[in-house]
Amino acid sequence: MTGESYAASAELAEHLGPFPGYAANERHMLRVIRNHRRAAYDAPAAEYEGLSVLPMGVDPQPTPRDLLQAARAAWDRALAGGELHGYRNAQTTLLAPTGTIGLLMDCDTTGVEPDFALVKFKKLAGGGYFKIANQSIEPALKNLGYSPEERRRILTYVLGALTLDGAPHVNRESRAPRGSRTTTSRRSSAPFPASSSSPSPSMPGPSARRRWPVSASPWRRRQPGFDLLTALGFTLGRSRRRTRLSAAR
Repeated sequence: MTGESYAASAELAEHLGPFPGYAANERHMLRVIRNHRRAAYDAPAAEYEGLSVLPMGVDPQPTPRDLLQAARAAWDRALAGGELHGYRNAQTTLLAPTGTIGLLMDCDTTGVEPDFALVKFKKLAGGGYFKIANQSIEPALKNLGYSPEERRRILTYVLGALTLDGAPHVNRESRAPRGSRTTTSRRSSAPFPASSSSPSPSMPGPSARRRWPVSASPWRRRQPGFDLLTALGFTLGRSRRRTRLSAAR
């Protein structure tokens, strides 16, 4: 698939010209294509150019003959066309960032696919969900002519309150009798802008956890699905209302 896409990109470059910046990167890009082609032919390690980690070549023995011939022909055309015309695309079948690295890079999506919602919830392996909001909402509203106050109200509706301050049930004051000091409340409230579930028992430090009237064992508190607010004595209804107020209002 990658060989065919680069062959097609070379055909496009013949008529439309290569991508901007190709001339400055031509030598390196052709080296990459040549190495891809060598892998299709399962070339000896000594033939690869400028690689410290060698790719796994296509073993011709178990590979169906027609598939092997098609793959090699695709890379033959990709290299020959690129040497003559360059490539219209800098990348064809792989575009970063993908997966978790996209979140660390502050990207709105995790790849080249279009965003499927303004607000998404990513389930975490340790329990809870990570809230991802598209950062294009505010500039889009501004471009549509909404006033600053209207934009603030719409963003609050979409993103939620993002804080426990002012919540009717689960707030800093209601947690104080349950062993939560002011500094602990500030610390455990801080992750709420990126969370939609009850705070994790690992957020505050060990000294704060020792003050909590939680009967669950340390092992139980580490299990996915453990609800800290329920364990602290808040009813399920109040805990769920906290979720709606802080993350989905």
